[in-house]
Amino acid sequence: MRIHGLILAILVSANSQLGTATETTPEKQQAATRSIMAKIFSSLTTVLPLSMNGKEFSDPKNRDKILAELRNMRDGTSALVEHTKSFDGSYGFIAKSMSRDIKDIYNWYDKGATSESRYLLQQVSENCISCHMKLPDPGHAPRMDHFFKEVAVSKLSPPEKARLQVALRQFDDALATWEDMFKTWPKPSELFAMDTLPEYLKVVIRVKGDSKRALETLDSLTKRADLPKFMTREVNAWKNSLRNLAGEISKQGNELNRSKKIIQNARRSMEYPMDRTALVDFIVASGLLNRYMQGKAITADNKAEAYYLLGMTEALVGRTTWLSQTDYYLEASVRSAPKSKTALKALDALEQQILMEYSGSGGTNIPDEIEANLEELRSLVKR
Repeated sequence: MRIHGLILAILVSANSQLGTATETTPEKQQAATRSIMAKIFSSLTTVLPLSMNGKEFSDPKNRDKILAELRNMRDGTSALVEHTKSFDGSYGFIAKSMSRDIKDIYNWYDKGATSESRYLLQQVSENCISCHMKLPDPGHAPRMDHFFKEVAVSKLSPPEKARLQVALRQFDDALATWEDMFKTWPKPSELFAMDTLPEYLKVVIRVKGDSKRALETLDSLTKRADLPKFMTREVNAWKNSLRNLAGEISKQGNELNRSKKIIQNARRSMEYPMDRTALVDFIVASGLLNRYMQGKAITADNKAEAYYLLGMTEALVGRTTWLSQTDYYLEASVRSAPKSKTALKALDALEQQILMEYSGSGGTNIPDEIEANLEELRSLVKR
């Protein structure tokens, strides 16, 4: 079972906020956030071990206990949504997504659909990991060795273990797990299919800011004789980007213009829109933009541009469509400065993105509420 997905603990573990505490987040807000998360985490530590076993999770003798804890998580995440309304950035968006998922998990379980409930629990980690990979590690997360013992980590596959470690903000442990995996995994092509390398790079670059460690890992990987040629091409491109951008990762100041320049240069080198040879460039740029959004006194036009650029980077570096922040960033760009040129570009990109998300073999079926939201955005820019 992919139990890494059960780890809503990302948001509630440690003494962390939805992201990293910053100058713009008053200490009282941080304390309130941690209090809400502590209550959610308390319920999670009861539900999580039971969720690892399908029989345990569906056993009638555990129903009242699980239902009560899921109810606590549901109520806690609803409170978190209200609390994060004053937060800038995508934290409120992620909290909303998590709250919606927890409500569905509770409702499925309450109806007796335990398999559906467990499946959704497996996906909730996307909300959590999206927060934890944004900004540099504040270094205040406590060790969680007791938690790892309780969930029988020895039974996890390396990818699951690494994501669990990221969920609990054990970043160095996660990097070590990935690095060992890159050396020993029998089929390197599966590393590509599992998307483990981009996950590793987001943590080592954006969270730890360690380009030297990333380079050493990629160098070791390219020495594998069984590495497919297409992966060799990508990894060599990432190494070049790391060498060229190492100074940008830790440098402070002028993040908006620096990130824009990195993105422009990366686009010129890309052979097609989703060419992953530019992955490292976009990860570095998104890290700068996330840091920029934590600053003070950002003008509406600059905020719109930063959100737009985050949307562009997220389209390439985002892990899955389970929690697509691309839509959020593009909408936020429009709403930040509706009369700006950036808003027009963001709305165009958003409409295309939504069209792709809701189109398939059965045609296009955009939900009414999504279409209504698009119409509202169109009215704001009055194009």
